[in-house]
Amino acid sequence: MSPTQDAVVRVVTSDIEQAGFGRYQYYVLAVGGLGRFYDNFWMFAISLISLPVSREFSSHNVAWTVFAKYVGLTVGCVVWPLAADRYGRLKAFNYSLISAGVCGLLASFAHSFFLLCVLLLFVGFNIGGNQPVASMLVVEEIPPSHQHWILYESIAWGLGSFTAAMIGWPLVAKHTCVDAVDCIPNDNKGWRYAYSIFGILTIVMFAGSRMLPVRESPKYVASKGDFTETESILNHIARSNGTRVAVNYTGEHSVSDNALQGNIKASWKERVHQSIGSTKTQVSDLLHGDLRRTTIRLWLIWALCGMGYPLFSSFLPIYLNTKASTLNQTYRDYAIQSVFSIPSGVVAGKLAQNPRLGRKGIGALGGVLTGMFMYLFILAKPSKEDTIFSSYLLYNCGISFTTTLLYGAMYAYTPEVYPLSKRAIGSAMCSFWNRSFGLLGPLTSLTMTLSSGAPVYLSGALFMTAGCLFLTLPLETRGVAAQ
Repeated sequence: MSPTQDAVVRVVTSDIEQAGFGRYQYYVLAVGGLGRFYDNFWMFAISLISLPVSREFSSHNVAWTVFAKYVGLTVGCVVWPLAADRYGRLKAFNYSLISAGVCGLLASFAHSFFLLCVLLLFVGFNIGGNQPVASMLVVEEIPPSHQHWILYESIAWGLGSFTAAMIGWPLVAKHTCVDAVDCIPNDNKGWRYAYSIFGILTIVMFAGSRMLPVRESPKYVASKGDFTETESILNHIARSNGTRVAVNYTGEHSVSDNALQGNIKASWKERVHQSIGSTKTQVSDLLHGDLRRTTIRLWLIWALCGMGYPLFSSFLPIYLNTKASTLNQTYRDYAIQSVFSIPSGVVAGKLAQNPRLGRKGIGALGGVLTGMFMYLFILAKPSKEDTIFSSYLLYNCGISFTTTLLYGAMYAYTPEVYPLSKRAIGSAMCSFWNRSFGLLGPLTSLTMTLSSGAPVYLSGALFMTAGCLFLTLPLETRGVAAQ
């Protein structure tokens, strides 16, 4: 970040702090939470249909649905953040979310396995970029003194999986073929009913979010040199919070004088040119100076979790089916375990302020415990009767809880540690490694027998390694203002 940009961002950050934390920030957290919600919602939505889809289309390689989703996620997580740097955070967020809903709705009408994979690819493309853009928006509009609230958004991440499971459980359990031998589409409509609801719900919640009085990030607007709009946004934030802010970019020490504004606009045009023509320079900037060590470790953490997550969660109904005694028990257990990711967000928010833990400690704790619970889950004995009191379900609930801790730390730490000029490309690259290594998950599973649980052993090792890497990060962002 240039000295000029740094000066602008510091002034805007100070004004955001002066405007306080109130009603407006709750609106912002709601919008950002929607990004977290649908990130996990569609993750679970795709894993939810693994059993019925494999039976209807007689596909033994249902992992291709997960692969298609991750192809979309990999591309989307780079394209949408860069679009947010050019067109604005809110525009990128809105277009990606509504597009995901439409594609999800269309997927319920897919008449072939290939078409289903194509539509899931587009769902992944839009959701893959929506979440990092939402995180950028929240980080840039929350006062530095209240940045720990970002971790509370993990509650929305948990609610996403819970909602998908609760909608899908009764529909898929009741309207799914018993096996693939005599499976006809009319007997296997449960997943289609569920996907129709998933798509409509996404569109409806998008429409609801548009009614919230959330404005574009003032830091982003200031970086474009539009200080009149920046003042308008900051005054709007203050009015919403019932406070007043002394915004004046026209005084003697103003950042809005013509020369400085010209510099800001010039640097913005340069960044746009780089994002369109080549991102090599931007990426190389992440690997120089003080950010080098942080960037390399973050890339490793996101990559390891990216591969580990689909190896377990994308095939969870199949793993549960080897433990449960009935199909209804399989999807009931799937719904129960998803509940435990909700309180995890509250715990993450509280622990984030603990000076002994911070973001790094939460990430380490979440990663190591996730791996341990995965090993316990796969080693647990199958249930001989339809009951909720089983050891494998207990361990699965533990996985749900600790995974949310880990991802909450990742999604909070990453945008916080990068300055404004590198936040978009920094978040995009972390998401890129997460999603691209996620491609290896379903590909690796194709070489393994899912019912044996072999992918779970690998997933557990990857999560534990990622947790240990959190402890090696050179910076702790707790109590540090995001610029």
